[in-house]
Amino acid sequence: MRRGYAVLDLETTGLSPKYGDRIVEVGAVYLTPDLRLEGSIETIVNPKRDVGPTSIHGLTATDVLDAPTFDQVAPIILDMLDGRVLVGHNIRFDLNFLNAELSSEGYEIPEVVSIDTLLVARKLLDRAWVPSFKLHDVARYFGITTEAACEFAGVGPRAAHSALGDALVTALSLCQFIHASPKSGFWDSHLDSAEKLIWPERVFLEVKEKRRDEKSEKLELSTLAVIEAVSATSLVAPSTELYSDRLNEVLEDRVLDPDELDQLIKVARDLGFDKATLGSLHRGVFDGIVQEAWLDGKLSIDERKDIQLVAELLGIEIETMMSAMLGGNGSEQLTLPAGSVIVLTGEMSKPREEVESEILARGFVVGGSVSKKTALVIAADPNTQSGKAKRARDLGIPILGEGEGLSLIRS
Repeated sequence: MRRGYAVLDLETTGLSPKYGDRIVEVGAVYLTPDLRLEGSIETIVNPKRDVGPTSIHGLTATDVLDAPTFDQVAPIILDMLDGRVLVGHNIRFDLNFLNAELSSEGYEIPEVVSIDTLLVARKLLDRAWVPSFKLHDVARYFGITTEAACEFAGVGPRAAHSALGDALVTALSLCQFIHASPKSGFWDSHLDSAEKLIWPERVFLEVKEKRRDEKSEKLELSTLAVIEAVSATSLVAPSTELYSDRLNEVLEDRVLDPDELDQLIKVARDLGFDKATLGSLHRGVFDGIVQEAWLDGKLSIDERKDIQLVAELLGIEIETMMSAMLGGNGSEQLTLPAGSVIVLTGEMSKPREEVESEILARGFVVGGSVSKKTALVIAADPNTQSGKAKRARDLGIPILGEGEGLSLIRS
């Protein structure tokens, strides 16, 4: 039985899977053989590496942080392809990535039956009719916009270069091409060939798809929740020893689970703490851990990583954590010593050369890679999973966003 068409668009970290680039978003639309809209797929994919050119696809490292990985969405993609003709604008690009990702997960996939609307446009449209054969120029010739395509599908607005937005535009363009040549055997022959392919078995996993309009959830629990759970002020001056002891107990294994968080909230409420008192207690515990780490006059890699972890669990501000790393007591203005090595990662809002020039002009050194000598990594997005960021986390080296990092070197 013919299943119809699967119109696909992928956003990726770069141009070639041969150089380690990966898929960061999948958007697909199902059309029946008679071109009725049957369903869709839309999800960001965590590539487990840097997201690449955010200026093109619009996705940041924070967006992908809690998105499913490709192995989780692979069964859904295989089910989409099974029995359907794969359609895309410059489909060879998408196929290269699909083949690479599916092969890396151990799937043996057949020769996909596909239709490239780019080639169809070159065949059916006169070059004088369109500025180019790019997707949105072809769509504009038919009066198709991303907004109109989303409205047709009954979904909210999607930006151009979002995977589902472009898949919908491609799907409506496909319909126009088929209506323009309904008697061509081209379409039927592809539908018949796709029906005969045998696809590998797959096991569906419980996966939570993530769309662009869904904010990332913070993955780690933080004792900031305790502060938010109490009143802003207190009429009494309660004893702090019981809460501090309990806080040190739950932090001993450096893991904070929901039950422990609930216990801390209960203790804080029972003792009548206000937000200011709790903030001071959390800072006091953090300062105690930092002072212990600095007893021998230096920080090991493990100690640096531990300070970062404790800062996250206690909701300590990044400036305070950085000051602790650099040997300050947290009350003084945070500065980097002259000659400190700073490494950049990700696509900055300014040209890379301009950022590097400012760093050099202010007396610092720009490093090409992260090592034990690196003092700071400045990232376009501090949640990046680039190789440099992963190395920095392994070494306990602080990572700041572009704005915070540049403010620091200017201070």
